[in-house]
Amino acid sequence: MVKNVDSKQTIGSKIGKYIKYQRVKKGYSLNELARMTDFDTSFLMRLEKGVYQSVKLDVLERLSAGFDMTLEDLLEKCGLVSAKGDKDLPSLEFYLKEKFQFPKEAISDLKLMVKVIEDKYKEEISDMKKMHTEYWRESD
Repeated sequence: MVKNVDSKQTIGSKIGKYIKYQRVKKGYSLNELARMTDFDTSFLMRLEKGVYQSVKLDVLERLSAGFDMTLEDLLEKCGLVSAKGDKDLPSLEFYLKEKFQFPKEAISDLKLMVKVIEDKYKEEISDMKKMHTEYWRESD
């Protein structure tokens, strides 16, 4: 479902803001991203600054490929389409049981492993969530 774009932000500015966010998060320079996506550095710089009102689909496809994400994910992250939401996805237990026929013990072990990983990277996960929230709050 396509979302209504906030009147103070154009589609192009939302995309540019997210592209800059992703580029900085991944540690890419403008030149590196330009090489990866086969765009001019000046185009990417103008895109990130929100100069363009809109962006063509082929541009979005190349950018999403440059960040190793799907076009749908890019549009969702830019706030241009609504997320399907977790409620549309089956639970992890159901998925592991149905797709891979995991026994209950294996599912329990996997859930424990996820918990251990979450605990180990708790600070990094928290920092990334804060950075993401602050970044998007500033864009409104």
